[in-house]
Amino acid sequence: AALLAIEAGLGRQALRALRNLSLSAPPDEREAVLVELARRADAASLHAVALAAYLDLLDMAPNVRATLAIRTRIAELALHAGDTALAAATYRHLESASAAGSPQRRQAIALRIQLSARDGDTSSAISAYDAFRTEFPGAPELDATAAALGSLLLDAGRSTDAAHVLDGVRGAASAQLRGRMYLSSGDLDQARHELISAAPLLRGRDATATIALATLLTRVSARGGQLVAQVIAASDEERPVRVREAAAAAGSLPSPERAVVLDFLADAADAAGLAEDAAALRREIIDVLPNSHEAPAALLALARRTAENVESREEARVLLERLIVEYPRSALAPQARAELQRLQTR
Repeated sequence: AALLAIEAGLGRQALRALRNLSLSAPPDEREAVLVELARRADAASLHAVALAAYLDLLDMAPNVRATLAIRTRIAELALHAGDTALAAATYRHLESASAAGSPQRRQAIALRIQLSARDGDTSSAISAYDAFRTEFPGAPELDATAAALGSLLLDAGRSTDAAHVLDGVRGAASAQLRGRMYLSSGDLDQARHELISAAPLLRGRDATATIALATLLTRVSARGGQLVAQVIAASDEERPVRVREAAAAAGSLPSPERAVVLDFLADAADAAGLAEDAAALRREIIDVLPNSHEAPAALLALARRTAENVESREEARVLLERLIVEYPRSALAPQARAELQRLQTR
């Protein structure tokens, strides 16, 4: 029953069946069954089920090495399952059980520091972080740990402490955070420098987004950069308010810069699931700032969105035709023609 529930992706049923199985399985079969259930649940990303299976397996570990391996996976799964208390306790155990200077100890300390900061104990996290840098100078985990701790400090308004944590740390995550700090303070040149230094160390969308932000900073003033920064720094809960505040404030910027900021805010609204806000921002670009470089992209994005609904496809057609007629030399004109052709065949 547990295996069937796992294959069907039914986490609650699988967890219930696992608990029943732990009580009813013959002792000589129990370990093999739990290993298989843990493996299957892990592969299916049913983290709570896999976690329960590994916790049951912990007492059956044949040696210290196996115990450490199981505890390591328990800590990782606890993080995925949102059980930060179990994760922190397990990392503390791994830390004390690992040899001084070992990779296992180094990794456990780094993650424990991040968890302590996340749980609000930033003072202890800073002390542990300083000790970590002393014990493991140049550790590969230093970049991620510094960025995680520094970001929480910055969000709490403790910029001096954040700067202390980042001092001397090199890596993509720390460079991105330094870029954010410089951006918030209005030092666009330094912000751009940090972002450009981070980009080669990133991959895929992260690299593209970082390069795009660095490029954007060449086209805005310190005030525009601050509006961008307040949206980047916002939590998921705060982002809708910050996007709307920045959009209102952007009205005081010079027209070319206003279009740049509104275009950024529209993309940010899309990423946050604020479809109506994104559409309104793009309408502002095409209606109020039609001569801006951002107008063709705003027309195309708005046309694609309106084409999703049967009732607004006529508006999508008008938007695409406007892009083709008014911006014939735009690099987006061929895409608009292709979109229009698809729309007409529906």
